[in-house]
Amino acid sequence: MDFLRAISMTFFTVGIFWNFIGGVFLTRMGSVPSNILFVLIIGSFTGGYFGAHLSKLKGNILIKKTFITVCVLVGISLLIKSIRSFL
Repeated sequence: MDFLRAISMTFFTVGIFWNFIGGVFLTRMGSVPSNILFVLIIGSFTGGYFGAHLSKLKGNILIKKTFITVCVLVGISLLIKSIRSFL
């Protein structure tokens, strides 16, 4: 499987399974109001679909650069949050 297809499948499966199950469990725990769960699930599916569609339209290079940029930014954000929690 090439990188483009792998990213498309990841967007789709994460949008369907991971986010749906996570949203249901968070709602049951009470940390997410149940009245916005539907909006969160629809947003997750829409984002997964458009991400997969964009990856097919634009090709591997744009998707790789975007994926790496997002991963680096999320990593930096997590590091900053963990450093702030220690201070």
